[in-house]
Amino acid sequence: MRSYSLLDISRCLIDRDHGRSGSGVGVLSNVYGDSFKTNILGHLFAPVHEAEGLKIDAFSNTQPEGFIAVIGQLRKDHGRLPLSYVEAVQRAEGRARVISTFQLLADETVPAGLEAVTGVDENDTSVLDGAVGLLLPGGGDIDPAWYGRETHPRTSRISHRRDRFELNLIRVALERDMPILGICHGMQLLNVHFGGTLDQHLADDPKRLTHDVGMPSPKPAHGLSLDPDSVLAEVVGATNLDVNSHHHQGVDRLAEGLEAVAWSMDGVLEGLEARDHSWVVAVQWHPEAMPDAAPQRRILEAFVDATDAFEARLDEIAS
Repeated sequence: MRSYSLLDISRCLIDRDHGRSGSGVGVLSNVYGDSFKTNILGHLFAPVHEAEGLKIDAFSNTQPEGFIAVIGQLRKDHGRLPLSYVEAVQRAEGRARVISTFQLLADETVPAGLEAVTGVDENDTSVLDGAVGLLLPGGGDIDPAWYGRETHPRTSRISHRRDRFELNLIRVALERDMPILGICHGMQLLNVHFGGTLDQHLADDPKRLTHDVGMPSPKPAHGLSLDPDSVLAEVVGATNLDVNSHHHQGVDRLAEGLEAVAWSMDGVLEGLEARDHSWVVAVQWHPEAMPDAAPQRRILEAFVDATDAFEARLDEIAS
């Protein structure tokens, strides 16, 4: 079993003493079995725990390098594990860790083999230390005040805390040139981060397709076309693609620094990229919910490949 170095322990102490734990940063580690839960800041020198027949030290290594940070979602007033996204990363042979600014319900079980860092202060970007990629999943709407618009009657499920947390992580990831994959809400938030705006209710235009088609499904809802010169077209190996759809908002004005690369048949923007960065790709649909479709799997595989390349660059710099 790997143990914490004195440097690791001192960092925990510094974070604790400076109040970074907020309401309590919970490190829910289920790498060794379903029963192990610990709050590393609150139990830094806690006694040994028993889990699945193994002795687990309360400060055993919960900060390995080379993980992909998958942002935790919000359900009503508590955190939600974004398991469909985690599983998509794992199918692509990436190592996922859930990073959430929310606490999970006390009885929610973290699946075996998964780590979830919860209750993170929304301004604490240190949770990206050691990460090689950032995945921004779907979620509720973004406060239109952040892009200078009045609130539409159909705009709902806004979480300022989650969006501030993600915007802080986006900033740091871009500064590090870390690969980013944005999905649905994640694509919209990237556009807002770069200075763009959103259409708050696509259905206001009767000429548009029905984009809010139930929950994310493996069943295609509509087709789209891709820029043949885009990273996305190269990844999926096509310039036409069938996708699912579960969104009532979309990109209105595209931010400077981003490029439009995919459109549905009614002209709604479905994919964007940041060409000034090594690998920043975002899609409006849900590829994680279409695991049987090879082009959709390739999006996650390309993202994981980009994180491997990023980690290799870091190793080269360090050597």
